[in-house]
Amino acid sequence: MRTVSKPMIASATRQSSKVNASQSKTRKANPKAKMGGQVPRLNLDDFPAKAENKPVPNTSRITTNKSNQARPMTSRVPKSNVLKPTTRKTHVNPIVADGPISPDIAIEKYSSSLNSYEIKEIINFQEIFFIGHSESKISPNSNEATNFGFDDKNHHYRAKIGDHIGFRYEIRAVLGKGAFGQVLRCFDYKTKTYVALKIIVNTPIMQEQGKIEVSILKTLNEKEGHDESCVIKCLDCFVFRNHICVTSEILGSDLYETSRKMRFRPFSISQVKSIGHDILKALEFIHDHNIIHCDMKPENVLLCPGSSQNVKIIDFGSSCKVGEQKYEYIQSRFYRAPEVILGLKYGPAMDIWSFGCIMAEMLLGKPLFAGYDEPEQIEMFLEAFGMPSNELIDKSDRKSYFFDSTYRPISRTKSKKKRRIGGSSLAALTKFNNKLLLDLLAKCFEWDQEKRITATEALNHPFFTSKSTKSSETTTVASSIVRSSNKNNNVAGKNGSNIKTIMNAKWR
Repeated sequence: MRTVSKPMIASATRQSSKVNASQSKTRKANPKAKMGGQVPRLNLDDFPAKAENKPVPNTSRITTNKSNQARPMTSRVPKSNVLKPTTRKTHVNPIVADGPISPDIAIEKYSSSLNSYEIKEIINFQEIFFIGHSESKISPNSNEATNFGFDDKNHHYRAKIGDHIGFRYEIRAVLGKGAFGQVLRCFDYKTKTYVALKIIVNTPIMQEQGKIEVSILKTLNEKEGHDESCVIKCLDCFVFRNHICVTSEILGSDLYETSRKMRFRPFSISQVKSIGHDILKALEFIHDHNIIHCDMKPENVLLCPGSSQNVKIIDFGSSCKVGEQKYEYIQSRFYRAPEVILGLKYGPAMDIWSFGCIMAEMLLGKPLFAGYDEPEQIEMFLEAFGMPSNELIDKSDRKSYFFDSTYRPISRTKSKKKRRIGGSSLAALTKFNNKLLLDLLAKCFEWDQEKRITATEALNHPFFTSKSTKSSETTTVASSIVRSSNKNNNVAGKNGSNIKTIMNAKWR
């Protein structure tokens, strides 16, 4: 066996050292990469046009791997390694103690927990309460199409549990998501309370509509009587990373979710009265201030915390002021008023039609007019309420689509079900025995919006003002489509339904 002399070992070691030294020198000589991204400067008090952007350097550090450095050929562990303590990353509490602090102090104190984007961004905030958990932060990039990494492909904000919004709110949960954006459950470190934070989609159309919603909410907030109006209370609004954000009080489940939890059993008549009364109070308040909600449906009526009979209306994302109607295609189809379908000029009365649909649905356990498409919606109206007047048809921009020259309806629905004009009635469709309720609904479902009952008039209707309702009048169509439960046992819903049966209905 060939023996390697000591000089050869030393030479090999020196050569290895040169190679490694050269490699180390090469690694250290590499310049730090720069991010080509753009950072928007945003004014949180207003909603200005997109400001000029500035580049932000990437502060990622190049680490040197010391494991490849030349070592003597020995089995002994160097004493320096034995005595060297293990280094661990110190946890930084993201909650600012005794806050708020200024952005300059925040950068000095929390620089290790802020990424390159945040170091530049934080200057725009006057008060810092919370910097977000490091592991929950979004890594920014240079792709402006994805809002520098903060948006997904659909321009929704990439909300992460534990991250911050505006260095004040901590994201705790996602409450809901839709075409408008997301609603987050957040903890407000300034007020030490939980809030609902709506963060709107980052598109030009949604930003424009978001500004309208903010304007409407601010207008309603400033009006006398808002606290008793049954309209959700807006707490704050601002822009964060190109997204309009609106914070509001936290409420309970919406009516659809509540109905789903009850397996679509009907609400009790006392619940329907109380909830209906609150909805009308909200509509009266906004209509008195020339605001049209434009999207009344069970999902936009939320129970107040700890209550099964009191509600508030939410989501003014589709709302408009009277005389400033912008959109022709509006309202969810099951709750859409005939004037919208016919292309007529609409107003506050459209919300009353939707209100009537919600009232009926609470007692039916399903939508009253669940048409396959708009033509079937019209056919369902014709079946229940007969023909509208010729004068109303003549005003319609879609007259030739729904009616011929002799005012006879043209069937265009893809639904296979055949219906006759006036072939049914509201009482026959609902099987409601409550005459006061049927009268109220009939006044809500007038073809002509000018003749439709107003919110104020509906609040004074005998259905709400009468002191009692006979138990026999609470029976609904549910009785004929459900399995009978034990006659001696009430199967009450989670929210107090007094119906003795269990519905098998499933819809949507």
